[in-house]
Amino acid sequence: NRSSDLMKLLFFILMPFGKILLLFKVRSVFTKHIDGRNRNPAFPEQGRFTNKDAQTICKAAMRWSKQLRQTMPKQKTFGGQQMVRGAVGGIAIYRALRDFGIEKAYAIELGGDIGYQFYKSNIDPFRRVARLFARAPSKQMDLMQKLIIKIVLQSPDYDIVVRNPPSGFEIDVLRCPMCDYFKIFGAEEMEFFQKTLCTYDWPVAEYCVKGGSFKRTKTLSHGDEMCDQKWLAN
Repeated sequence: NRSSDLMKLLFFILMPFGKILLLFKVRSVFTKHIDGRNRNPAFPEQGRFTNKDAQTICKAAMRWSKQLRQTMPKQKTFGGQQMVRGAVGGIAIYRALRDFGIEKAYAIELGGDIGYQFYKSNIDPFRRVARLFARAPSKQMDLMQKLIIKIVLQSPDYDIVVRNPPSGFEIDVLRCPMCDYFKIFGAEEMEFFQKTLCTYDWPVAEYCVKGGSFKRTKTLSHGDEMCDQKWLAN
């Protein structure tokens, strides 16, 4: 319908501006989430990260991203392409932290904090469009999910089943290109994925909509047959 087409158009107008702004934020995101934190929480005598350390890690992440993108599998849809690029960014951040000598568990924590900021920036166009068309949080959540389905969760890169119960929005994801991409790498990268990108939907639901919540009992990255997502706004 017309409103759906208009929402989609507005998303593609807002998205490039968001990408440009994000480029100017990259270094500051690394600085904010690294500078001043313990280099090793178990050994505070090792000191704290400096601004220079944060910028060194940021530059290393950019180098890893450039290298990984050269071998990134091609996706057939816009959404699949964007999500795999996000996966590339996640691995680049994690590898840059590990290259700096940060132990695995702490690198996952720091990488998750940094990656979440970029994830929020990518979800912002959906959030803004939904708020232009609806005031009620439940309606905003439904509009966001409909827009995400139309733009991101497209076949053949994604395989999904959608249900609209009386309350909330249910999406069973049977195939996820991000998960497929992480499977190319080893168990360490998959653990990073499971503990970071796979967990962002809970806080994102709260970030996007007042009273927003997310539920999931199964996860592809843990070997389940699907990610059984449910999006709500209380």
